[in-house]
Amino acid sequence: MKVIPIVLVLLIIGVFGFAATQPDAFYVERVLRMQAPPERIFPLVSDFKNWQDWSPWVAKDPAIRVTLGARTRGMGAVYEWSGNKDVGEGRMEMLMEIPPTSVRLNLSIFEPFTANNLVGFSLEPRGDYTKVTWHMEGGLSYTSKLFNLFNSMDSMVGPDLQAGLDNIKAMVED
Repeated sequence: MKVIPIVLVLLIIGVFGFAATQPDAFYVERVLRMQAPPERIFPLVSDFKNWQDWSPWVAKDPAIRVTLGARTRGMGAVYEWSGNKDVGEGRMEMLMEIPPTSVRLNLSIFEPFTANNLVGFSLEPRGDYTKVTWHMEGGLSYTSKLFNLFNSMDSMVGPDLQAGLDNIKAMVED
């Protein structure tokens, strides 16, 4: 009878110890080939006013409230949102754009948890198609590492990145 509590305590200690050995950062990406030139794709990801047309989070909350800054593209452009439990609340600020191949954003999430991550889009022309990569990266606190053991960042964020890329593809391929 005393063996079960001891085993349980050792198991819990093992899980907590294993979490401490996990990486301090995460990186999630999705890549999709699109039969369109980068010049056709770039305006969709580099101008926040176009995000409503393809964002995977709009589908999760059609009543999402979006506020755009005075600038919607280029360094300093801002996109803020507030929505249901599936989309939460946050803010994106454009850090860099290199037309028509690259966009970098700072993503701050306020609800349902707090996080500060970097997001990027890369568009690489490859003959008759463009390789489009959407990625997110950030740090992991110890609590996040523990949570990540049971529900990885890739499984939480990856499907949304893929859905967004699929939506963009549907818009640019005729």
